[in-house]
Amino acid sequence: MSAQEHLHAECQCLTVQDHNNLLSKQFLLACRCPGHPNNFITAVSPPTRLMKNNVVTKFNHEVRQIPVSSYEEYRVGLRTLHTEAVNKATNMAPPNRVLGCQPPNINPMEKCLPRTARSILSQLRSGFSRVLNNYKARIEKGVNDTCPNCNGSPHDTNHLFNCPANPTTITTCDLWSDPVTVANFLNLTPDAPP
Repeated sequence: MSAQEHLHAECQCLTVQDHNNLLSKQFLLACRCPGHPNNFITAVSPPTRLMKNNVVTKFNHEVRQIPVSSYEEYRVGLRTLHTEAVNKATNMAPPNRVLGCQPPNINPMEKCLPRTARSILSQLRSGFSRVLNNYKARIEKGVNDTCPNCNGSPHDTNHLFNCPANPTTITTCDLWSDPVTVANFLNLTPDAPP
């Protein structure tokens, strides 16, 4: 995975507000660079009576300690701000509803799978998939939350790997650690055994 792909994947965990705050901090950091057209905003003293926060009053205390005397320091500062935002968002993320804890990283081998298979695996990791009767029963009338193979209930992501009618050694965690094997087990790939 290239550095740019890694940054893109990490940015997906940020909320819109967190991402906007990150962009504001990065803008303020750029303004601190000598010769930047908006450099003057970093030298303006704060108002005596603060009516409303702006980018300087809100984020200057976080950005002012990052040195920007050279282009390299500026680039390091951008990475630092990004890493801090991603770590904060990751640590504050609620537990995964399927695992009940923070999920592991997804194995990069998943990129070898077709887009439709990757989409279904992602839905199964969230617990919101039309493959699951547990989900379909919530959005469609007349659908029962039972497994079509064993009539067990609930028919959720965990049941797919614990169904007595379709035994397997694959676990729910394999959705993250071994997505290719899971895709083959669920017949999501064109070359999967029937």
